[in-house]
Amino acid sequence: SSLETDQYNRIFWAGASTPYRAHTVWRTVYWGYYEETQDPRVAWARHPTQTTGDAAVLDLGRVLFLQQQKYRVREAPINLSSGREMRLIEAEAMLRDGNWQGAMTIINALRTSVGMQPWPASNLDEAWTRLKRERGIELWLEGRRMFDLRRWEATNTPGALDPLEMPGEASRLAANRSLCYDLPKSERETNPNVPLNP
Repeated sequence: SSLETDQYNRIFWAGASTPYRAHTVWRTVYWGYYEETQDPRVAWARHPTQTTGDAAVLDLGRVLFLQQQKYRVREAPINLSSGREMRLIEAEAMLRDGNWQGAMTIINALRTSVGMQPWPASNLDEAWTRLKRERGIELWLEGRRMFDLRRWEATNTPGALDPLEMPGEASRLAANRSLCYDLPKSERETNPNVPLNP
């Protein structure tokens, strides 16, 4: 029933190959990171029979299909919040207060709890870079990344992002649009007060 499918985990469903293969880890920050580290929080796998997907990404066509392994069943819950996220919020507050050593203690405790090596950092900027990366890893596929990027952009937060998270050069990925959702076409067509997307 439609009510039943409304409750499906959409991240799982988009990459479950039943029949959709629209979500792939290919060419994301986490593609290479997982290959290098085997961090279980961003696990992905090659599908046993389907090597390409249709990647719901404009102009790409068929691409390498790498299935996320965070949500393995259609009923898998997506966290609204977690204690681990609260620890990252605490670390970010410490960074805002200049306590980069305290923030790194929290970040590295989260990393080592899942068998990962601690991140090195020797100053505030490096600690911000580590926090930005760790939030992406810890909260992967939970729908929070754009809001993190917007918050950090609005406050001119120090620290670097992975090059794959930087605003793109293509017109559809221009910097002034990278941190916003497009207005739906239906809204633009039915409401004359809504301008066209830039």
